[in-house]
Amino acid sequence: MNPNRAYYVLPPLMKSQSVLGAGKLKICKTWIRPVAMYRAESWTLNKDIAKQLAAFERKVLRRVFWGN
Repeated sequence: MNPNRAYYVLPPLMKSQSVLGAGKLKICKTWIRPVAMYRAESWTLNKDIAKQLAAFERKVLRRVFWGN
């Protein structure tokens, strides 16, 4: 599965007011991050790919804590 697809499957859950930030962070760590790392496992890690992975993680964390 594509990490962006894993991320965009969850928006109703991520926008929910009944799920607190800690729960959303746990979802990110157990669902989205492993999908992204599995896809990146076979890549040769260089600065560009490391920046892309870091940017993706920041995008997800922004969504968790600020709901954007």
